[in-house]
Amino acid sequence: MKLTQSVVGAFNGQPIHQFVLENSAGNKVTLINFGAAVTAIEMLDKNGQLEHIACGFADPSAYVESRPYMGVICGRVANRINLGKFTLDGKTYQIGVNHGKHTLHGGFMGFDKVLWTVLGVVEEADRIGVRLAYLSKDGDEGFPGNLQVEVTYFFTEKNELLINYSATTDAPTVLNLTNHSYFNLGGFKAPIYDHLLTIHASQVTETDPELIPTGKLIPVAGTPYDYSTARAIDSQIHQTAEGYDLNYVIEPSQLGWAGEVFHPASGRFLQVFTTEPGLQFYTANHFNGTEIGHNDTPYLKHGALALETQHFADSANHPQFPSTVLRPGEVYQQETKYLFGVKS
Repeated sequence: MKLTQSVVGAFNGQPIHQFVLENSAGNKVTLINFGAAVTAIEMLDKNGQLEHIACGFADPSAYVESRPYMGVICGRVANRINLGKFTLDGKTYQIGVNHGKHTLHGGFMGFDKVLWTVLGVVEEADRIGVRLAYLSKDGDEGFPGNLQVEVTYFFTEKNELLINYSATTDAPTVLNLTNHSYFNLGGFKAPIYDHLLTIHASQVTETDPELIPTGKLIPVAGTPYDYSTARAIDSQIHQTAEGYDLNYVIEPSQLGWAGEVFHPASGRFLQVFTTEPGLQFYTANHFNGTEIGHNDTPYLKHGALALETQHFADSANHPQFPSTVLRPGEVYQQETKYLFGVKS
């Protein structure tokens, strides 16, 4: 295992650190501490060709200037909060409304738009990692409590990207963290229509036209949302209005298997494991070619997919959903594993 560290820019006078994690096969994961972002994932295909398979920017300033949520940590609350409001212990809180009438991914200055502290590098025989931390102060974007968050990324000899989260608070608050990486296992030569997808879920959370949950869980059987067995995204996506942006209800498990994406032409696959109850499947419906990534690649509509492990959107306003409340004395813990590989 090999780790290369460098300073690649600055934010508010503080350095932006970059970390390249590489295993003995030559596969790589690149991180920066701005937004705690995964800026690149490079994986070999079945013919030994190394390609970028995750959306990202070579220039860190792009993460400061734009807001496509590529590879970043979203928080305090990933996904949507209806009208930017929730009530906790009898008190109503108004959060920054940054997405139409609603809050998305933490508001105007979510965790994707801040510089995280580098706590250190972890180097072991079969894995290497980086520990990052951020203190979200009481009142940030309207959220209560001083929240101390840590995220540790590991990359292993088995081509696993492990993301470990922990957090504590000094006052009751709500918390729902995720990593928002986008993938195209074919190296961005074409849209993700030919990817075969499996999601280990029989239900999704029903949403209104603005993608706010109604509170109901609906079965996927017989709908375009049914990926309980592997099928090409092309076979289903055109039955939807714009593409996919919905939360699947994952069968509960301790770091359980949530699903798989397989790209037959390259042989690459991605398996997702998580401790979270939800998996947000999003097909880059808003991409329009204005964001230019690695190798001058324009990111186009349906050019990538995200599989965001998290609690359900708007959980703070739906007590029947798994709770996102964190109280003093409790420790928030979450783990996600992305396993990459090749098969015929």
